[in-house]
Amino acid sequence: MTRIKNVTVLGSGTMGMGIAAQYANVGCEVLLLDIVPPKLEGAARAKRSNRNAFAAAALKAAGKSRMKPFYTKDFAKRVQIGNIEDDLAKIAASDLIVEVVVENLDIKKALFEKVDAHRKAGSIVASNTSSIPIALMTEGRSADFKAHFLGMHFFNPVRQMELLEIIPGVATKPELVSDLMAYGRKVLGKTTVLCKDTPAFIANRFSVASGIIIEKLVQELDLNIAETDAILGKPIGRPKTGFFRLQDLIGIDVNEKVMDFMVASCPDDELLQEFSQRPRQDYIKWLLENGALGDKTRKGYYQKTKDDQGKKQILALDLKTNSYGSMPEVVIPSLWAHGNLKERLAQLLVSGDKAGEFVRRYFGMFFAYISNRVPEVSDNIYSIDNAMKAGYAWEVGPFEYWDLIGTQKGLELAQAEGATVADWAVGLIERGQGFYSPDGEQYFDMLSGGYKAVPDRAEFANLGSTEAKAVFENDGVRLHDMQDGVLCLEFISKANAISLEVTQGILESIRIAETEGWKGIVLGNNTKSFSVGANLVGVAESIEKKDFKAIETACGTFQQMTSALRLAQVPVVSAVKGHALGGGAEIAMHSDAIVAAYESYMGLPEASVGLLPGGGGTKEMALKLSDGFYFEDVMMPKLIAKFNQLAMSKISNSAFEARDMDYLVAHKDTIVARPDATLARAKQQVLALAPGYEAPSLRERITVLGQGGLAAIYVFINSYVHGGYFSEHDALIAKKIAWILCGGDLSGTQEVSETYLLELEMEAFASLAAEPKTFERIKHMLKTGKPLRN
Repeated sequence: MTRIKNVTVLGSGTMGMGIAAQYANVGCEVLLLDIVPPKLEGAARAKRSNRNAFAAAALKAAGKSRMKPFYTKDFAKRVQIGNIEDDLAKIAASDLIVEVVVENLDIKKALFEKVDAHRKAGSIVASNTSSIPIALMTEGRSADFKAHFLGMHFFNPVRQMELLEIIPGVATKPELVSDLMAYGRKVLGKTTVLCKDTPAFIANRFSVASGIIIEKLVQELDLNIAETDAILGKPIGRPKTGFFRLQDLIGIDVNEKVMDFMVASCPDDELLQEFSQRPRQDYIKWLLENGALGDKTRKGYYQKTKDDQGKKQILALDLKTNSYGSMPEVVIPSLWAHGNLKERLAQLLVSGDKAGEFVRRYFGMFFAYISNRVPEVSDNIYSIDNAMKAGYAWEVGPFEYWDLIGTQKGLELAQAEGATVADWAVGLIERGQGFYSPDGEQYFDMLSGGYKAVPDRAEFANLGSTEAKAVFENDGVRLHDMQDGVLCLEFISKANAISLEVTQGILESIRIAETEGWKGIVLGNNTKSFSVGANLVGVAESIEKKDFKAIETACGTFQQMTSALRLAQVPVVSAVKGHALGGGAEIAMHSDAIVAAYESYMGLPEASVGLLPGGGGTKEMALKLSDGFYFEDVMMPKLIAKFNQLAMSKISNSAFEARDMDYLVAHKDTIVARPDATLARAKQQVLALAPGYEAPSLRERITVLGQGGLAAIYVFINSYVHGGYFSEHDALIAKKIAWILCGGDLSGTQEVSETYLLELEMEAFASLAAEPKTFERIKHMLKTGKPLRN
């Protein structure tokens, strides 16, 4: 695989800065260059800081951005700034040069001429263009430039968006393309999709087509904005932004320019050419004429405003009157359908209401369209599916939708719209075949007429959906055989919350592994998150009944379970991705090792619901504090930092920050790029630990600071109360956290045992559960999903 250590990014706008940050995130040294501000004159123009102003401003803004482009703030130090006029010669040291300037062919070609003069032979040059043909940008360039040039189309925001489209030119070296496909996946953590050099490549091409069909149906079925977005959200496996909300995010003017470009660039695209013959809707004309361009102007299809009391409210555009009003209530019964996506779609397709008609007609037209784009935009169907899932967060891709609905049913829907389905797809359907094999591991290859393995499919992609019999199962967990003597314990509760059934299931799984000759256990799943933590509904019910004994018992059982993980006679490795909060983080922290994806958000935020980490989490923080102390160490700052972490309910921004916060341990835990790689890597870790494995014992010598530590923290807490940062209940929680971290009211620095700290933890947890304000916080969190500071 190509080694990339030094990267230059040309252009420091939103995309350029995002790309620079992502390469810095994965360990590259990055040079970020932009133009010299054109309005500089005289002495001001000679000043270097002024000449670097655009790049400097971008880097400063990135550090403050709520989107957090860097995995940790320290990674921003890997980005150096400059300007194209003074510093372009520095690209001679770069392994990769990424162009991210304005979408203007002449400007890009002029820049590439300069790049060609300064780059070293063999360095990769890429354009982040979303629309300009790759072939046009290499005219007049050297043979080595052409051999190492390609499109690398990231999506915005770069860190959060999973898709990376790779678009080779005619002369691009095939081995370079293969290397960058692997690099994007294994190092950058992206879903890399190989695209042909066709207009808008794959994801945007199909998004535009989908939008054209949606606009047509909105008009013909007389749907309003709220109804449309409700249909095009969770019911059909799409993000809750729906359609019109997404247009506001993109920018209505931007979308119109894209549509104009697509129509001009795709004369043989039947849907785009039919669209070009339609008059634009009056509401779109009104939005453009009135500067209502979406989020950037605070109004578009939706308007962000305030009511008479000054409270924030969102109004919706009436597509008939071009006026804003209250969000209309959506009353479409079929949208209340439950079950998995296949079940929801089945219910929608037979519904006689607006949503049912919309879904039938939408998929009929869309299926015909996608069949006719193969092999125009891609030689295979999985690239199209992957692009839409990664680029637009669809639960499944277009051809996967077709398989879910039924290939014959999809053909009938298309025929009902009078749309022509490509012969290759009709033939497949007439033979009774699907676009994918039932297990999803093979796809139908149009070129060969047979099935081939889906490349780069995650090793345990079918975990949780396989028909294989579980080794053990209850209402909270399912225990799978991963082969080679390794078990995988999957949480199956809602949001993988830690219920009593999960706790019991973990204990039983440990017993099975220890007594039936298994080598070890992986804790993990194929959902978006590892676990959101304890089941608060159960806690709230016990508090409401004033059954505080049940809460104490549950806390004790949870501690028993996490201790059992720590003491298991076989290695236990957690495969973490997404959120690992509260009890979920506690479970992971008691494993022998953790394999965490870049995008892992770990923390112990129990204080936000009026509690503290009671499953061994607070004890673990005390233990990690102790391990970090050394002879003649200044201990108080470390204690205050750890206290703050728990009292402020801080959650890591990434796996790297989780390591800084001691949820992961350097040289023991592993960070991997992709979430779907965690299970396989965790299995490898179990197999590596298994030979000669010796279970640890509970620690007997943990250094705590006693009264001296408590005094320092109490001063801190009091200042927070007086400054208005803490309520009285915050202060109560904080003091109990401090009590555990410091080992209670000990006369001074002493050594205590894990068992002692667990007892303090359980006592503090139970006492907080009995507080009325804790019950208020839990109820508020369950109702709103947001913390209450009472």
